[in-house]
Amino acid sequence: MKPVLEQYSNKVAGKDFGICFNPEFLREGTAIADFHAPPKTVIGVSDQKTADVLAEIYAPVDESPIVTTVEVAELVKYVDNVWHATKVCFANEVGRLCKPMGIDSHAVMDIFVQDTKLNLSPYYLKPGFAFGGSCLPKEVRAVTHLAEKLGVSTPLMDSLTPSNEKQIDQAIGMIRETGAKKVAVLGVAFKPGTDDLRESPALELISELQRDGIEVVAYDPAIQPGPHIAQQFEYMRYAAPHLQEVVDGLAGFMKSTPKSAIRDADAIIVTQKLPELRSVLRSKKEEATVVDLVRISAEVPNSSHYIGIGW
Repeated sequence: MKPVLEQYSNKVAGKDFGICFNPEFLREGTAIADFHAPPKTVIGVSDQKTADVLAEIYAPVDESPIVTTVEVAELVKYVDNVWHATKVCFANEVGRLCKPMGIDSHAVMDIFVQDTKLNLSPYYLKPGFAFGGSCLPKEVRAVTHLAEKLGVSTPLMDSLTPSNEKQIDQAIGMIRETGAKKVAVLGVAFKPGTDDLRESPALELISELQRDGIEVVAYDPAIQPGPHIAQQFEYMRYAAPHLQEVVDGLAGFMKSTPKSAIRDADAIIVTQKLPELRSVLRSKKEEATVVDLVRISAEVPNSSHYIGIGW
């Protein structure tokens, strides 16, 4: 952008105008709260005057922003999201390791995350379903592409996407093993509290089940008819053509309540930790199997009709 701005303005960056890169670290669903209580504020600037202007703007919410170069600020954004993706994959691999040994992966990770000095924080470090959305998949691809372009070996980062895809494959395999002819998927967006369908692992799961000839119904309280969701459908048709059939049919198999979704379902797939689901699952038909991808309750049911992905 800098050369373009200088060319068309006939001005010099850092002298006649300032350049700033100000990455956001907001989570979908809690963006406003995160803005007012940011984990960090990073300001990448070309000159001190620009830094002072941005610092004044952010003073009401963060009196000590981190001021650095534009280049460092750009890479910090990538590194942040690649690290979050790494944590998701690490926790899911712990779950895959624990399950065949009969070890409760959440018990392991509950202890692991108590070490906030060395293990940083508990965010993302709970075994469960795959990551998705507009940030983590994109940032992982961007960084691995950059590493490849530079001829740098990054085997851990290279493994993140395959590991994430493995988690989706494992969930599909668990559902197939139930022998279900009709399944209810509870949670369609990539996370609770948003209607963002971009790179949602639930859509990949639904697509594969439909290819198997399994009837799928779904529920997600955040996905409601309207112009915004229609725009998302249009985007998904362009960005994920392999999911076009699922997206085109989504309105037809979405249910308005979780109870109507699980009615007559042979298997119930929990992809989001929605608070209303705990009581709703008690009303399922007795022989229906719950495939829990998010650890909906701390206590794991001792039942042949319950399967956890990593516990």
